Amino acid sequence: MSYLLDDIEPSRNWRSYFDYVVVDAHKPLFFAEGTMLKEINIETYCKNIGSHAGPLLSDRVYSGGNVEVFSKLINSHGKDVLYVGDHIFGDIIKSKKVRAWHTFLIVPELSKELSIYTDKHDLYSQMNRLNDELSQMLINFDSSSKDCPDISKIKDKIQNLVHQIDMSYSYFGSTFRTGSQQTYFASQVTRYADIYSSTCLNLLHYPFFYLFKAAPQLMPHESTVNPEDPLSDSLNHRINRTKSNSKHTVNPNNSTLVEN
Repeated sequence: MSYLLDDIEPSRNWRSYFDYVVVDAHKPLFFAEGTMLKEINIETYCKNIGSHAGPLLSDRVYSGGNVEVFSKLINSHGKDVLYVGDHIFGDIIKSKKVRAWHTFLIVPELSKELSIYTDKHDLYSQMNRLNDELSQMLINFDSSSKDCPDISKIKDKIQNLVHQIDMSYSYFGSTFRTGSQQTYFASQVTRYADIYSSTCLNLLHYPFFYLFKAAPQLMPHESTVNPEDPLSDSLNHRINRTKSNSKHTVNPNNSTLVEN
C-alpha cells in the first residue's frame, strides 16, 4: 500500500485513505468463526500480544477477526455494505450468503472478453441465425411426425462456430461462455454479484447516488411467446426446460424448439 499510495501525497500515509484497515482476514474463514482480532504494531509489523478490545481506531492496522465482530464494531448491517472482492467464492458468494451484503466482483479478464466479443460479434450473429434456421426446420412437426429432418449439417456448423469462438479467447476458451452457453463461473456471477467490472476504478464514472439496476430478463416461457398471438388452453401445457443455463422451450402449438 505504501508503494501504491505514498507517492500521491508524500506527506500523507496510506492508512489515512481508509477509515479502518483489517488484514490477514483468512477468508472465507472470516465469514464463519474467524480468528482472534489483534492490532498490528505499525513500526515493527508484528501483532500485539492478546486480542483487541474496544472500538476500532483510524490510522491503525488490525489483523484477523470475523465478520460478526467487524460488523458490530463499524455499526454496519446487511445492505449498508458494498463489498468489493476478486474471488467469486471467498469474497462474493460468502459475503452474499452470510451477510446479505451488496457485492462488487472484480474480473480483470473482462477487458479482454469485451474486446474479443466486439471483434468476433459476427460469429455470434451467425450462430443465432443457425439456431433460428434449426428452429424453422422443426416448426411444422408434432408428436405424430415419424420422419426426422436431417439437421446434421446445421449442428456441424454450430459446433464449428463454437470452436472458433472458444479459440478466439484462449486455449481454455472464454471465462464467461462456451458458444451460446454460459459457463458455471458466469452463472455464479449473475446470481451472487450485484455488479462486476474489470476494475473498481470504473466507479469513478458514476455519482455516489447512482442506482445500478439489472436489465430485465425473460423466462423461457416468455421469450418464445409472441404477445400478438391469441393464447389458447394448450399454452398451459407448455414445456419449459432450463439446464446448464440454456433454455429450451417446446411449444405444443407449433412444436418449435428454441435454444437461447
